[in-house]
Parts: sequence; C-alpha cells; structure tokens
Amino acid sequence: MSPHPAPAYPPRMTLRHLLLTALLLASAATPAPALELPLWEELTKTQKMLDADRTFVEAMRKIHKGDLKEGARYSVLQGWDAFEKGNMDIAIRRFNQAWLLDPRNAEIYWGFAVATHVRGDGLAQTERWFARAEELLSTDPELFNDHAVALEDNGEHARARTNYEKALAIDPGNVLAHAGMARVLTQLGDTAGADRHAAEAKRLKPE
Repeated sequence: MSPHPAPAYPPRMTLRHLLLTALLLASAATPAPALELPLWEELTKTQKMLDADRTFVEAMRKIHKGDLKEGARYSVLQGWDAFEKGNMDIAIRRFNQAWLLDPRNAEIYWGFAVATHVRGDGLAQTERWFARAEELLSTDPELFNDHAVALEDNGEHARARTNYEKALAIDPGNVLAHAGMARVLTQLGDTAGADRHAAEAKRLKPE
C-alpha cells in the first residue's frame, strides 16, 4: 500500500515543542476507546476534547505560518508512517488530526480505508472511505490498486479486476496493477489473460 516517506520536519526545537504539546493535548483529552474511530464516528466529543482540537489547529497554524493544508499534509505523513509501522489506531488518529486541518485532502480518506481494512473493520466500512477518497482523487493509480487489494482480500475478484483496470487506464505501465490483474484473472478462470498480465509485469520489472 501507499509507500509514503517518513515525515521530515525543520529542525527548530521551538516548533517541534509546539507540535508535540498540541499532539499531547489532543491525545490526553480523548478517551482511549477500544478502537480509534475515523472522524470520531459514534463518539460525542466533550468540551475539553473540542478545546483540545482548537489548540491543535492553532498550534499547526503557527507552525505552518497560516497554511493549514501544509499542516494536514504533515499529519497525513505521520499517519502513513504509523501505518507502515503497523499501528492502525495511531495512523487513524493522525488522519483524524489532518482532517481538522483540511477535510478535502484525499489521502485522509485513503488512509482511513487502508487502515480500517488492515485492522479488519469490514469491507463495507473500508469501501466508504475508498469512495470518498476516489471522489477527491481520481488520478492516482495506487489508490485504485489499494482498493483492488482490499476487494481481493474479501474474495471480490470481479470488482477487484475493475479497480486494477482503472489503475491501468491511468498508468498502463503500472507493475502492481498488472500483477494484480494476473491474480484476479486466475481466480476468475481467465488463464490466458492472467498469463498476459503476468508476462507484462515481469517485462516491466524483471527479477
């Protein structure tokens, strides 16, 4: 899934301290549920939690000189970093914080989708977030690849094929999409098609 680099940040201790303080306030004010909920669904925030949200937003506004979208991108990178380390709850928490800063950042919903999938929240939940991400971002083949993988994992091979085809329509040389097509076509009984895509994946990225 999405190979995002670990977040980097300017080595200014005052800004780092401000950010850490905001993160700690936000974490301390939020009760620790069994699972971190995307967009805090099913959770009624207390006034203390709402105040912590505002503190976080204002801290990020100062850090990023008024550019909350940049702050959201930083929080998204933190989310991907936690995802890659296998901590889905922390990943969702960081994507939630990004949402406070820029709710139209598609990677927030992409992050919710893959984290809830890996966590085992169920395909219906995961697909809600993929749908929202795809509304905002329709040009990244890896988003459709990730959606296809989630469908594959749930035995939805025909629908996975559709998403791999969307990825290939954007990037005909996408190795992961060709490899995915080879897998799902095998499951669907199209051996010739599977062989074609497997050969193309090998041609594009020989071992």
